Amino acid sequence: MAQTGTYNPLSKDIPDMANQAADRAHDVVERAADKIKPTVNKITDAAHQAIDRVADKAGPAADWAQDKANYATDQTQRFVDQCGTMVRDRPVTMLAAAAAVGYLIGRVMR
Repeated sequence: MAQTGTYNPLSKDIPDMANQAADRAHDVVERAADKIKPTVNKITDAAHQAIDRVADKAGPAADWAQDKANYATDQTQRFVDQCGTMVRDRPVTMLAAAAAVGYLIGRVMR
């Protein structure tokens, strides 16, 4: 038969032991965190420096790309304007040229 009401000295010590183990675990984690912090800080600083270097390079690259896009837009507009002028100045010649190009494309596509 199982005895009830029996005094067990470990029953009072178990919560204390659990609290002590938890305190030790917290101390271990804190010590580990203190050791890791400098390494994490170094990694963070290195990442920030790398991002800054990339940003420094990206600015001029973006400006160059914008300049090239503006140049291409200007050249396209110039070409369209020249074509419009040629068609207005010589409409019959342009119609004949378009018909000739259409005929050649038709022959090649057969």
